[in-house]
Amino acid sequence: MDSRAIYADLLRAAGLHRAGQLEPAEALYREILGRAPDHFDTLWHLGMLHHQTGRLPSAIGLLERAIALRPGEVDRLVILGALLFQADRKDEALAIASDAVARAPQDADARNLLGLVLGGMGEHDEALAELRQAVAINPDFTDAQNNLALNLKAVGRLEDAAAALQTALRLDPGLAQSHKNLGDVRRDLGDLPGALASYDAAIRLQPGYEDALNDRGVALLDLGRLDEALQDFERIAGLKAGGGSGHYNAGLALSKLNRFEDAVAQFDRAIAARPDHADAHYSRGVALAELDRPEAAREAFTAAISLRAFFPEAHFARSLNSLLLGDLAEGFEGYEWRKRLPDPLGAREISARALAPGDDVAGATVFLHPEQGLGDIIQFSRYVPMLEARGAKVVMATPASLRRLMATLSPTVEIIDAAKHPLFFRAHSSLLSLPRFFGTTAQTIPARTPYLSADPDLTSAWRQRLPGAGRARVGLVWKSNVRNVELAKRSMTFEDMSRLITPDRTWVSLQMDCTPAEARQMAALPNLIACEDRIADFADTAAIIENLDLVITVDTSVAHLAGALGKPVWVLVQHIGEWRWLRSGTSSPWYPTARVYRQPRFMDWRGALDDVANDLAAL
Repeated sequence: MDSRAIYADLLRAAGLHRAGQLEPAEALYREILGRAPDHFDTLWHLGMLHHQTGRLPSAIGLLERAIALRPGEVDRLVILGALLFQADRKDEALAIASDAVARAPQDADARNLLGLVLGGMGEHDEALAELRQAVAINPDFTDAQNNLALNLKAVGRLEDAAAALQTALRLDPGLAQSHKNLGDVRRDLGDLPGALASYDAAIRLQPGYEDALNDRGVALLDLGRLDEALQDFERIAGLKAGGGSGHYNAGLALSKLNRFEDAVAQFDRAIAARPDHADAHYSRGVALAELDRPEAAREAFTAAISLRAFFPEAHFARSLNSLLLGDLAEGFEGYEWRKRLPDPLGAREISARALAPGDDVAGATVFLHPEQGLGDIIQFSRYVPMLEARGAKVVMATPASLRRLMATLSPTVEIIDAAKHPLFFRAHSSLLSLPRFFGTTAQTIPARTPYLSADPDLTSAWRQRLPGAGRARVGLVWKSNVRNVELAKRSMTFEDMSRLITPDRTWVSLQMDCTPAEARQMAALPNLIACEDRIADFADTAAIIENLDLVITVDTSVAHLAGALGKPVWVLVQHIGEWRWLRSGTSSPWYPTARVYRQPRFMDWRGALDDVANDLAAL
């Protein structure tokens, strides 16, 4: 073997490599190895070329062959360890990094690599110890400062993480990754303007920086700047590497903009790029549900669950679709997943066992607790007499505003404060789990009304207060909790509802939480009576409703109350189906006295109100 010829060929191959002529460089490296299979420098250079061209497994193999020939070179061990970590071969990377530190305890690169690997394995405290040593050895080591910050963030020390990143950026303001990481920390600290400034800096330095574009888009979503967020996500979608995540996040932004058809198209593209994207399948289902396509939505939720079995949001959403489609048995079974949501519904820390289908409750004390909205409590309180009919002693926790009303369910039910529970009871249940306990189906809904009643004395007192004797009295409610984004979609303005008001009837506002502007508008209408200031609780509302001929309301607790009292109630609902009010038709299986009016399209109350006005005129 002519070592001088090999050296000359290696210099020539390295020159081609540096010039970007990778194919001829690789051919010459391989020709050299054909003559000298254990030539260290050629193995190393060819390994780095493979890494450069995205062939990580073969790159690692070549570098391992080289290091086996000269195992003591710490700088080479650090490079190999970094590639092993990049290939997700963390145990091997840990062994290499530990070897490097053992050989050179004062080598900052080796300490940084060991900290990087330990952090990637979730050993953040050990990682922090190594990274602090790396920074102590070399205070100007920006990579170590950045890794230190990531591990500080992982253990919740956000202020310290921000300080480490700011140190790195003082040393080198051109570090796009450090700007991006500082943006993430600032976002976690709740400093969204500061986060945006950091993301902007990262993107100025690296215009195609997918992670920074994505995280800036998320921050813009949090700030409600939806159109700007969408621009970032669409920009990511145009990048070859990040198309899937860009399409997914664009879909999220479009959903927030109520552009659900466009959102579905983006989710479809995200799934095409990455078929196992469970979140994209789930979000696609949410958008399809908003488009009133519950069958397709249920398929999307099922696909998400097949990819991620423990996916409470998808299970819960699928249960709502099953309920809407009339499959109450499957729907109420899946509805139990609400208790496992990130923000659980109906879950309560109670040591006693939960009531389960098939339990014998004869002679048992059963504790019922509320969840979700006041309307839900009213709707599902119908099951209380059914429990008593099976021999149970029922203790029911109830918000103060419902306590007097719920006492009318039964003379034997015990009503207690919502935050309390009885000292002794055998089993407990959320009210909304009772349909599952009773095996409720579309054919067995307990729809007999009234199951609640108004206090006779209160009813008489309100009869004296309400003017308009001899004329029809109609109650009005036009909004739900407008502070809740989803509930606000059920609401209209008073101007919308006031289109119904005519001189030939007495109109009674049952609306609570009126704004000053609404109060002024009502005061200008002589045949509209505002009752809010005199309503103490739902017992008063029930007494007022007993004195009315009709209640017209959006989907809120008053709709459930009027239905539970067996009074005529016309309910204005959104364009999409809701399982209590079904997808179509004018009736509800839960309330025989209810008539349902539906938006013809998203947030179009005018069409539904026109139908109401026509029916009022025909009375």
